[in-house]
Amino acid sequence: MVLLTCGRLGAGDPSASPATAPLPSVTQVLDRYVEALGGRKALEKIRSRHIRGEAEIGDLPGSPAPWELLTKSPNQRLSILVVAGFGEVIEGFDGKVAWVKNPGRPVTERTGHELSKSRRDSVFNRELQMLKVYPDLALKRVDRVGEQEAYVAESRPSVGSLERLWFARQSGLLLRQETEWTRSIRAGAASVLFEDYRKVDQVLLPHLLRIRVAGATGDMDVVLRFKEVKHNVRWKTAVFPAQE
Repeated sequence: MVLLTCGRLGAGDPSASPATAPLPSVTQVLDRYVEALGGRKALEKIRSRHIRGEAEIGDLPGSPAPWELLTKSPNQRLSILVVAGFGEVIEGFDGKVAWVKNPGRPVTERTGHELSKSRRDSVFNRELQMLKVYPDLALKRVDRVGEQEAYVAESRPSVGSLERLWFARQSGLLLRQETEWTRSIRAGAASVLFEDYRKVDQVLLPHLLRIRVAGATGDMDVVLRFKEVKHNVRWKTAVFPAQE
């Protein structure tokens, strides 16, 4: 877990026609994104985050299910989903190793595309480091997400993968992210819609994520709703379960 002007103010003017207005630079879009979220100083004050919420997973019995996400600087991430009648599904990244643990099954270490994706997604405050996460990020066009016009940026952050990011022309906020991967045992794609931005400790965060994962066995829809967000909380470093 972006917008504005080109050269001078006219190029990124939200009132200009997207068909005729030149695209701003990617740096201007990313700077606008940081500004829209609350600014660099506000973001830099946050070193960890604890989110409590619920997840709706397709037509899975027991939905919505309790869900937690713990993240901290520089790149620690732990997600815990409690599914009724099934148990805890735990996903983590400790800075080097990514894994998933399902009830009654061996811990699975992620490799290849899944490891690269986990590494990117685990960068804390990635809003401040987008060009490190996506060194080749470039603006491609203007598109729409619902009723909002957005700048579309693309990157190929690892072999066989493509990521697209949609940044709202007017607000500067990230509206959508898509990931495609082809060099994997399971080629597929995933998309996330970021909605319901709310301010927590002077920083805007989306409180509703709509996720769709498409693969060889079909599509799966997941809706994540944030119920509580706390910043700068202490939590135990994520550890690969086999080491515990």
